[in-house]
Amino acid sequence: MFRIRRSTIFPCKTNELLLALFILWSVVFIFFWQWKNIHEDSHSNQWCQYGQQQFILKGNVKKTLDVTPVYIVEEHHEVLPYWFRSSERNLIPKQGNVLLHIDGHSDGAPPPVFDIISLFQYPRTRKEITAMMQQNDVFIALAAQAGLISRYIWVWPPWESSMVIMENDHVQFNIRMGLLKGLSPGDKYPVCVCLDFIQNFRNMTNYCVHLNDLMDIGDTRKTEIPRDTCEIKRTTVVELVSEDKALELSRSDNWLSPLDNIILDIDEDYYGCEAAIMPLYDVGMTSQTVDVVSEIIQLIFCPSNAGQESQLNSLFYDLIQKIKLVKQLNQRKGGETLDGLGFKKNASKVIYQDFYDTLKNPFLEKSVCKKVEYSLKKLTLILVNYLFRLTVSQLIAVSKVGLCLPVSQSTYEFSPDMGMRLCVGFNRPNRTMVIFHTPTMREIEIRTANMRSLLKNVPAPSVVTVCRSMRDGYTPVKYFSKIEKDVLNALINTYEKISFDSIHYDSDLLGGKPGLPERHFVVE
Repeated sequence: MFRIRRSTIFPCKTNELLLALFILWSVVFIFFWQWKNIHEDSHSNQWCQYGQQQFILKGNVKKTLDVTPVYIVEEHHEVLPYWFRSSERNLIPKQGNVLLHIDGHSDGAPPPVFDIISLFQYPRTRKEITAMMQQNDVFIALAAQAGLISRYIWVWPPWESSMVIMENDHVQFNIRMGLLKGLSPGDKYPVCVCLDFIQNFRNMTNYCVHLNDLMDIGDTRKTEIPRDTCEIKRTTVVELVSEDKALELSRSDNWLSPLDNIILDIDEDYYGCEAAIMPLYDVGMTSQTVDVVSEIIQLIFCPSNAGQESQLNSLFYDLIQKIKLVKQLNQRKGGETLDGLGFKKNASKVIYQDFYDTLKNPFLEKSVCKKVEYSLKKLTLILVNYLFRLTVSQLIAVSKVGLCLPVSQSTYEFSPDMGMRLCVGFNRPNRTMVIFHTPTMREIEIRTANMRSLLKNVPAPSVVTVCRSMRDGYTPVKYFSKIEKDVLNALINTYEKISFDSIHYDSDLLGGKPGLPERHFVVE
């Protein structure tokens, strides 16, 4: 379902009714609030400050009829600037667009923070758009409340088992969002939501709720409100549809019309979703070991942009290679060592000093953490010594996983003081309700073939966004290149206004245009 950004303890099993309720509530922006306070422990609460530069383009801009832009981003909320920019370029209107969302997750959660948003208003500045970029699973709700989206269609993949259990491959309802009457000015939780079913679904009845911090999926009476107390501002038609049903609907004449203004949004984790930490588990590393390494790194590396992030990841990779080489040289055939602890100890001192001297280079000064509890010298010594405790296979796995910022620098809450960490995402097996699925090559071919068929039968979109979901730890790393190539080829071969020249790679992509797996060549 919606993505749980931060690592949170959840049971893996639940009964069918509760699971169905969870699915429904999460899409209508409710379930998030049950866990909101728990989630806060993984991220800093420091907010970035952005200027008041005008986002609105000056003058009359004619719609570009001969090109459909395709924007590739790392985290899904990074599509928002491109969507609103497209409306300013008259590629799409400012209101009433259809979002065709092909994704392994609904991304339908409510924002954790309301009082920084100009509710139910079209954003006027880049700062207002940045305030909407809070997490990777709340951008749709925020685009809908701004009026940009009036119809939201989520096409879910066959491996999304929580949707399969609903035994309904096409659920439709209206979500009416508004402001709760009678609240005092400045209330942190002013939003109310009413849900109206277009069709019968498990005998569920229409209702309205107040989105506040008391929201509890187990007892909705705490926040359920009379309909006349919610002053409706926006209405969004929501459709949850399986891949097979979407293919069937796309062949009809009454699902999508050429008159619709379509935003096509594809997440590469539609093909599968993996726990990025698994390569470390596979070589015997525990969650505690992973967390300790990340905590040390977070106190040393504090980049403020993608370039610094890439540079520090390369520096860490080189450090791992040196330590791995020492450990390999220290062991002869048959398990004998060169000279016991002496060789290893002397080599570790040399590596530590070289690493520390590199960090002290003025060229890296801006990307090294400033506010640290311990001295940089002590922290680098702790890190090097801890890495020497890992086995060669563990060092290889760590170098493959690499380092990254916990969120992209365009995220509202981003601060360099968050520091870098092992790039393992926020969801771990048995500690999340995110559904994991590793596809086979045959499955990838089927997903691609079905996507081509679906795109062929729906009207051409006005703008396309593609999300990699690598920083989040979702899209299978092993198949990343294959998946992205398939998605882009499907777009280019389907729509005459899309070509390689119309594809734009966001400047903050993890690993740049080639992507995370190509950040460095891993020597086995």
